Amino acid sequence: MSVLLYEAGASLAYGVLGIVLMVLGYLVVDVLTPGKLHQLVWEHRNRNASLLLATNLLGVSIVVATAIYVSTGGLVIGLASAGVYGLIGLALMAASFLLIDLITPGRLGDVLTADETHPAVWVNSAAHVAIAVMVAAAIS
Repeated sequence: MSVLLYEAGASLAYGVLGIVLMVLGYLVVDVLTPGKLHQLVWEHRNRNASLLLATNLLGVSIVVATAIYVSTGGLVIGLASAGVYGLIGLALMAASFLLIDLITPGRLGDVLTADETHPAVWVNSAAHVAIAVMVAAAIS
């Protein structure tokens, strides 16, 4: 019974950490996107902003899930490594957004807020997932 309680507590702790990191991911996308992200997604139903946010959240979950899967050394070390790798993934996803914005024509923020679906958002979204997979692969 004590193993079950420990593992249930660990699942809860990792789940809370994952939620915190996904909230941070949401805030990163909100900062990088002109306007209020919640209005773009929930009120205006903007597909561009929704796609970028969804892939950011998916990317965070890929990194955190991998960190959980390979964690050793107990719960505290596992939570710390999942948190660190999650933050690294978020920082790299934000950097890729800024880099793609720098090397492509126009402003990516303007593309994200446009009503018409734009292929550049798919490119940026793919970069988010690719970065998450690379960070996850680097976890050992």
